[in-house]
Amino acid sequence: MEPVIPYNGDHLMLARIRKLLLPLVVIIAALLPSTVFAIDNPTTIVITQVRGYRDAQVAGDLLIVGEYLILYSVGLPDETIQEAFVGRFLDGATELATTSLYPFVIPNLGYDRGLIGFYFDTEPVPATGLELVIQGNPSLFPTPSGNRAANSGIEFRSKSTIVTDLRLKGLILESAWRITDITTDIIEGTAQGLRLTPDGEEYFTNTIPLVRSVAGGLFQSNVFTPSVQEETFTNVYADSIRDYWVGTDFDNAVTGLADYIDTPKIIFTTAMLMLVATAIAFYVIQATQNSGMGVMSGIVVLCIGAIVGWTTFQFVALLGLIGALAIGYVFFYQKSTS
Repeated sequence: MEPVIPYNGDHLMLARIRKLLLPLVVIIAALLPSTVFAIDNPTTIVITQVRGYRDAQVAGDLLIVGEYLILYSVGLPDETIQEAFVGRFLDGATELATTSLYPFVIPNLGYDRGLIGFYFDTEPVPATGLELVIQGNPSLFPTPSGNRAANSGIEFRSKSTIVTDLRLKGLILESAWRITDITTDIIEGTAQGLRLTPDGEEYFTNTIPLVRSVAGGLFQSNVFTPSVQEETFTNVYADSIRDYWVGTDFDNAVTGLADYIDTPKIIFTTAMLMLVATAIAFYVIQATQNSGMGVMSGIVVLCIGAIVGWTTFQFVALLGLIGALAIGYVFFYQKSTS
């Protein structure tokens, strides 16, 4: 005898409802878009300038600095510029590098006018042509057009102009941002010239790679690597002094006298110089009744004699040392024993 299955009306009703709802759910899911776009295209998007600096930090490298303008005429998007746009550096269709745009809070969350930078340890050799591109995030914009800007007109400049160029960009940004927020202050005058404020330092260090290294003069404080240049020392000046009288009648006469008495010329001229210095010192003492003035006059004559080659600087230095010892004796030793 077959078992009797009890009738359950609730179960039957639920099964019928499921069969009716399933097609409706499938239809609604098919009608819903798979991606929800959140951002309108900007009113204006353009890369106004691109500059390249070769050998910015080391030989063979390349620093790229671009300036962009992304404007929304009616309100800013809820998404930050870092979420909405990406910077790309291309060689034709080949992407060499990408970077995010910095969502600076002053004054428009990175929108409006701003900077973008790329750094390459080795300058890329273009196969087609280098180009800086700012592209809207495809997951947020409904179409790829209207949210893209490109500039292939790279202006290459000397690395010595980096600081000056970035100072000017700081002034341009500050002027543009003050239209929205009059309190904006990213660059200011100091005793050392225009320098970035703390807000300016935050923005520039987050938009331009290695900016503190390559443009240290832009910052309030920085660490610089000193440039050491080794000097090569020669005896050119000493030779010119020694040969001051060479070829003159006076030199020929002095050389002849030194040879006649069989004495080295420098010793003979030094002896002559000592006699002249002593005579002048004696005359000054007699005229002024001041022995100190006479000694100083003799010292001046000896120094002049060294300059014109009558004696050596070593001899004059030795006399100076002896004089210093004599002064020390007078002021210290003699007083202590008296």
